[in-house]
Amino acid sequence: MFFTRQPVLVFFPVLFFLLSAALLFPLGKKEEEPKEPRDTEWVLSVTAFDTSALPEPRKVIGDLLQRRLVDSLNSVSYRVRVSPEYAWYEGRAWARDQGLAGKALAAKREERDKLLYRGDPGWRYRRNLKSLEKEIKNLEEAMLKTEAEKPPVEREPVFHLAQENQDGKFSPPPEAGKEFRFCQDQKADAFLAGTVSEYYGRVFIALKLYAAYTDAYIYEDQIIFSPGDIDVAAGELSSRLTTAVSGSRPAEIAVTTGLPESVILINRSFAAQGELERRERPPGKVTVEILASGYESARGEAELKSGELTEIAVNLQPLDLTPVQVESGEGADLSLYLGAQYMGEAPLTLMLPLNRLEHLYAESPRGEAEELVFPVRSPGEGTASLPGLFSQNPFRDIFGKKSFLENNKEDNKLVLYTKPLPVGKDRVDRARRRYYWAWGGTWITGIAAWMLYGNFQSQSDALNFSPNKDMYDSAIQANYLAIGGIGLVSLAVIVEFIQMGRYIHTAGEDAPAVIK
Repeated sequence: MFFTRQPVLVFFPVLFFLLSAALLFPLGKKEEEPKEPRDTEWVLSVTAFDTSALPEPRKVIGDLLQRRLVDSLNSVSYRVRVSPEYAWYEGRAWARDQGLAGKALAAKREERDKLLYRGDPGWRYRRNLKSLEKEIKNLEEAMLKTEAEKPPVEREPVFHLAQENQDGKFSPPPEAGKEFRFCQDQKADAFLAGTVSEYYGRVFIALKLYAAYTDAYIYEDQIIFSPGDIDVAAGELSSRLTTAVSGSRPAEIAVTTGLPESVILINRSFAAQGELERRERPPGKVTVEILASGYESARGEAELKSGELTEIAVNLQPLDLTPVQVESGEGADLSLYLGAQYMGEAPLTLMLPLNRLEHLYAESPRGEAEELVFPVRSPGEGTASLPGLFSQNPFRDIFGKKSFLENNKEDNKLVLYTKPLPVGKDRVDRARRRYYWAWGGTWITGIAAWMLYGNFQSQSDALNFSPNKDMYDSAIQANYLAIGGIGLVSLAVIVEFIQMGRYIHTAGEDAPAVIK
């Protein structure tokens, strides 16, 4: 058998190369993984609003506003940290890391110093000392690295409310000078405080947003509104507050109409006339409405985005107008009002938009008045309609003349007949009280009649089992009482319907007629 040494000579160099590569590979420089950002959450605590200045019946307004604002804050998903805020959180995280690294290094040095007093054998002391020196050196390098590198902080942390707010609870706001401590106790980055008070019959609310990174209030807002406008006020406050909390840049909106006399409304509030130049608004949906006399109004929604300009150009369409002649049927001078706008004195020709309902109010010098609601149609459309009259209260004009709208091929002519104004509202209160008394009387007499009839039935059944004169007389008397009770119930029902008709007639006596 023949053997050769050539394979062996080739095998050893290959094995040496593989072992060298395996030993040298760990010595290569590893790429450091990026560090996870710190402070990934931003917590807001909403404190209980101060409603002590409100009258007792209106304190519910403060609670309702707070709930509305909390609901709007739940829609915020993140907060954008501006440079000063980011620097504060970065510095706090950096100081925290340096503190932890310093504590670890001090503890390890203290452990090294205690080796002298443990009484270990020399070989063990030297071994432990060598190990501790190595660990101390690593900690010193880590300390230097911590001092040289600031840790990353989340620039858009997740936003959420404090846990107690999520549970429907609201702590009282802190006293002056204890705001920062309050945030620490609540584990929150900021808190919102509000005061609700009354101002000449209206509601005044003031909001303040405190942030721990400035140790001061960074946002303040206030608004005055009527109790009936609470939805509009809550929407405005919510929009501005969510912008302040989210930290996003405001949006901008510009509106052009081409009509100097047009009125621009944003969220039902006056914004400008004719043209709205660039104006900052909180991001979110807004309702824009354009109004101009003699033109169709325009209304729509727009989504305003943070840091972006939303431009809206509107071309209003002219209205189709038709003349409506208004005359007084009694020959007296009448002051005419279209809605709340004074139009002049009759006889007068009004230019009104087609196919719309208009509300006309006329008042005479004697204090008599008339209100009408009528549709505006083209001359000649339909038939002449003096009988074609529908009133909201057909009982009020039985003994007087009715106003009417003549519609013929020549023109629309509205003839008005005024009547004395109803005096005071006591008549409505009296009619209401009489109706309630009649309604209550119906129930009382009905229950009494039911009891009397039940007594008669019981005595009638007993008479069948043991007839005698006394029981017979008692049953006859119970029968008369039951019949009388039924008669009283019938009378009470008739009185109730009469009082109901009087109440409906009195309550709608001053309602405007509707002409068709």
